[in-house]
Amino acid sequence: MTPIENILSQLHHVKMIGKDKWQARCPAHNDRTPSLSIMPGDDGRILLKCHAGCTTQSVIQAAGLKMADLFDGTARVKSKPSQLFENASDAVTALERKHGRRAAIWTYYDGMGDPLGAVVRWDTPIGKTLRPISRNGSGWVIEAMPEPRPLYQLPGLADDELVLVCEGEKCSDAATQIGFASTTSSGGSQAARKTDWTPLAGKEVVIFPDNDSAGEKYLADVIALLSNLKPRPTVKVVRLPDLPDSGDIVDFVESRRAAGQDDAAIYDEIQSMIDNAGPVALNKPTDVLINNNDGGPSPVLIDLATVSPEPVTWLWPGKFARKKFSMIVGNPGCGKSFLTLDVIARVTTGRGWPDRRGEQREPGSAILLTGEDDLADTVVPRLMAIRADLTRVRALSAIAITDDEGRQRERFFCLDRDIPQLKKAIESVNNCQLIVIDPLQCYLGEKENNAVEDIRSITAALTKLATDYNVAIIGVTHWRKSGESAILRAIGSIAWVAAARCAWGVVRDPLDESGRRRLFLPIKSNLYADTDGLAYSIRSDWGETPVVAWELAPVKDNIDDLLEARTKPGKPGPKPQAQEDAIEWLKKALADGPRQANDVTTEAREAEGIPKSTLNRARKAAGVEAFRLEPLGPWWWRIKSQSQQPDDLDHLDNLVQQPEHLEYLDNVALLNEKPRLSPDAPDTLDTQVIHGDEFENLDVNGPPPYTDDDAESAQGREVQEW
Repeated sequence: MTPIENILSQLHHVKMIGKDKWQARCPAHNDRTPSLSIMPGDDGRILLKCHAGCTTQSVIQAAGLKMADLFDGTARVKSKPSQLFENASDAVTALERKHGRRAAIWTYYDGMGDPLGAVVRWDTPIGKTLRPISRNGSGWVIEAMPEPRPLYQLPGLADDELVLVCEGEKCSDAATQIGFASTTSSGGSQAARKTDWTPLAGKEVVIFPDNDSAGEKYLADVIALLSNLKPRPTVKVVRLPDLPDSGDIVDFVESRRAAGQDDAAIYDEIQSMIDNAGPVALNKPTDVLINNNDGGPSPVLIDLATVSPEPVTWLWPGKFARKKFSMIVGNPGCGKSFLTLDVIARVTTGRGWPDRRGEQREPGSAILLTGEDDLADTVVPRLMAIRADLTRVRALSAIAITDDEGRQRERFFCLDRDIPQLKKAIESVNNCQLIVIDPLQCYLGEKENNAVEDIRSITAALTKLATDYNVAIIGVTHWRKSGESAILRAIGSIAWVAAARCAWGVVRDPLDESGRRRLFLPIKSNLYADTDGLAYSIRSDWGETPVVAWELAPVKDNIDDLLEARTKPGKPGPKPQAQEDAIEWLKKALADGPRQANDVTTEAREAEGIPKSTLNRARKAAGVEAFRLEPLGPWWWRIKSQSQQPDDLDHLDNLVQQPEHLEYLDNVALLNEKPRLSPDAPDTLDTQVIHGDEFENLDVNGPPPYTDDDAESAQGREVQEW
C-alpha cells in the first residue's frame, strides 16, 4: 500500500476531484461538509489541508496515523537539493505545468525593495491551493522563504503610523485598495511566528481577524508577537460586522461595493470602527525560542529575567481573582446561584464585599451563563431585589449560526467550541470584570466531564481567556456523593479544581436548627494564604424575593470535617463522656467572667483537643450565651448566670446581647426597598431605609438587649428598630 493509499484508507467520505487530488471529511473536527484536501507534494510528501483550520498534526493524530506516514521511503530525506531556477518567473512556470494557470501571485520584498519570495495561489473545487517560492543565492527554488520572513508590503510600511494586519495577502490587498497601509505574514494562520514583526514597533496596529477559529488563533498569535516589540505598539482589534462564517475583510468590502458604496465611504466606515475600538491589553513580554527548521514541534522558552513581577488583581480580595478561573462547589438547592448573583450585583454597582463593607470600587459589567434558572422569573427578580445594575449584566443565551441552507438559527453555547464567541461577547461589553458559568456541566458539549484531557483543554482555554481580558471567571458545580477531601469531591474530573486558582465550597450549617444558614468555606487557594470563610442565609422575611444575607463574623470551620459528617448521617455525635468533659472544661474557662469566643475555641482545640462541633454542643448544654460589646465587634461568651451579676462585667461597657447568627450586614435592608432597574433610578418610598453600610454608625446603646431565647422576635427588630 502506498503512503497516499494508507492515508485515504483512514479517512471517510473520500472522493477524487482531479488528477492526484482527493477530498474527505476532516477527522479532527465535526466535519459535515468535506473540507480536507489530499494531494502529493512537489517533494514526494503527502499534503493535507483542512480548510476549516485544523493543523496537519491534529488531522494525522485524529486519523490514528503518524507524521511519518506522510512520507515514502525516499522523501523523508531529500536525495537531491531542490531544483534551482534562474529567476522567479521560471519557478512559477514550473508550478503551473503541474497545477495549471495560477489565480494570483503575491511577492514579498526586503526593506530595500528587493524581492525575497512569493506565494502562488490556485483556486480548486474544494478551496485554494498555495505554493511558495523563494530566492536562494543567485536563483530561485520552490520552497518557503527562510525564517524570519518579511512582512507583506514591507517597503510601504515605514512611513505609516497606522497599519492594518489581516490574515492573508488577498485580505491585505483589499485593505490597501481602499486606502489603508496593510500587511500580513506568509504561510497562513499557523505561521505568524515565522515572520519578523519588528517593523511594527511603536505603531498603531489594528488587527482584522477572519470570522472563524483559525482567525482567532491567528489573532492571539499576532498579539503575543506584538507584545514582545520595543517600543510596544498600540494594538486594537476590529471585528467587521455582517461577516459570514469564515468571512474576512474581502467579503466586507465586496458587500459594501455591491450595496453601492464607493471606496471612500468604505474607508470612512472602517476608520470609524478603528476610532471607536479601544486598545487591547498586550501580553507580558517574553523571549521566545522557535526552531521549525525540521517542520516538527518547537519549544517556546520564556526568559524569566524578562518577566516583570506583578501583584494578583483581585475581584473579591482573598476570594476570587481577575485573570483567573475559580470555582464554587455545592449541593443543589444550597444557594450557590444566590451567591453568584450577589457577586454580580456587587460588581455592577461597586458596592463593598461582605467582609470589606466600606470599600467602594469602580462598577463593572458581568456576563452570566445560566443553564438552570429562568431569566424572567428567577434571575432578573433576584438581581433587582439586591439592587444590581441590570444595564451592566448580559446573559449569554445561545450562539447564532447560519445553517447549510442559509437559514439563521440558534444553538446552545458549548465550552469545547465556542470560546471565540465568548471572546466576542467580552469585547462587546464595556469594562467586563466577571463571567459566571452556572453550572459548568451544562456547557460541555461533546466533552466528557470525567475525562481529564477533555476538561484540561477547557480549563486551559478559560484561563487564557481570563488572562487576556483581565476578567474573573467563576464556574459553578456540584459535590459528588462521596469522596475523601473536598478537593476531590467536585463532580467530574479532578482537572476542574486543579485548574481553579481559588475554589470555594458551600454547605449547610449542621448546627443551624432553622436549616437556612450556609457556610462559604475555602477548598483551595493558590493565590492567598489560608483564609477564613463566611456565613450567609437565604432570607425573604421582609420581601417577596429572597436574597443572600451575609453575616459579619468570619467562619473558621473546616469544610472537610463538615463534608465527612454529611456523608455519614448515621454517625453518632461525641460520646457522652467527651461532651461532659467539654462542658466541665468550658465552665472552668468562663468561671472568671466573659471571654472572646475565638480565644475559647482556639484554646479548646489546641490545648484540650476539643473539636469545635463538640464545643458548640457543650456551650448550649452549659447555658453559655453569646454577645457583643458593639455591633461590629468580636463575639464574647459568658455563662448565663453571669449576666445577672453586674459586678463581674465592670470591664465590659455597653453590652449588646445578640444571637450569634442574626447580625446580617448586607442585603437585609434591601428587602424593604422597591426594586429598580438601575441604582441611579429615584427612590419612590416614603419611609427611610437603612442601607447595609449605615450599620457602622449606629448607637450601640440604642436597641434593647436580647438573647438566644428572643431570636424569633429579634429578626424583625434588626432593621426596624435600628
